[in-house]
Amino acid sequence: MGNLDIFGRLSVIKLGWVWALVGISSGSSGSIVFDEQIQPILEAKCYKCHSSEKQKGELRLDTPAFIRQGGENGNVIVPGDPNESVLYFLTTYLEDDPDFMPQKGEGLTSEEKKLLRLWIAQGANFGDGEWDHATLATNTESLDPEPVFHGTYLIKGAALDVISRLKNQGMLIDTVNHDASQFEIKYTYAKIPAGQFDFNRLQGIETSVSSIDLSRTQITDAELGGLALFENLRSLNLNRTSISDKGLAYLNELKNLEYLNLHGTDISDNGLNFLSELPSLRRLYIWNTNTTKRGVDFLNKKRPDIQIESGGLALPPSRPNRFANN
Repeated sequence: MGNLDIFGRLSVIKLGWVWALVGISSGSSGSIVFDEQIQPILEAKCYKCHSSEKQKGELRLDTPAFIRQGGENGNVIVPGDPNESVLYFLTTYLEDDPDFMPQKGEGLTSEEKKLLRLWIAQGANFGDGEWDHATLATNTESLDPEPVFHGTYLIKGAALDVISRLKNQGMLIDTVNHDASQFEIKYTYAKIPAGQFDFNRLQGIETSVSSIDLSRTQITDAELGGLALFENLRSLNLNRTSISDKGLAYLNELKNLEYLNLHGTDISDNGLNFLSELPSLRRLYIWNTNTTKRGVDFLNKKRPDIQIESGGLALPPSRPNRFANN
């Protein structure tokens, strides 16, 4: 996460979240060769836990066949979409996150992450002809390029006061693509006790908040009602919280919500009914929950426009969708 430096009434927030940092430059358009460029990375960084000697999470990464097979939670690669590929996106987490990979040894370098990301974006070609990705574009111009910033770094006036208070309370704040009119708020490290989440503290910037990360916090079902304040919220992370179906009922005011992570929560199939009513929802994570294949199939049928990641329970959506970053 970026650092927040305050100088009088003017501040610059340095973009630091890994999703924005790991970009592919326009010059990286050559085809990636698995044996020469990707396999050495996996051998150096992943084989310790995912090879013939040890298969953590029932996952092996030492042959193309095992990589295609995936692990206990399903596929680890979605050819053409690195941001949906576990093999890639877990390497971009903060190193103190329990889900960060690799869990042992040094993480991937920036260049190694770029190579892995580009290889998946180009179709995850192992060079053996097993996967046919003839329809995948190999040019990387559409692959989340280094952003062209149309906004401003400068944060002024009331917004600066709000951000300063939030920072002092342990919350992390960042801009979206360096645009000071949009903010991402991370509560994970604030250590707020259950029952004390007061979203009214964000009044003054509430219409500018597009992403809230409450993962691994003690947020309660009832406190989710406070999120109605954020009419432009597009991304919500409730990963590994105690949220249940009751809490999902409070999300019905989030008409612009596109991304929702409920991995490791207590939701069930009943909660999926609430989510089907969110008009803008396009990506949903429900690994390690109480949902069943029957519930996922029902949601797929009712809302085929939602891409559901459920650790192998879900059928693929009837048409592909990508989380809009624009």
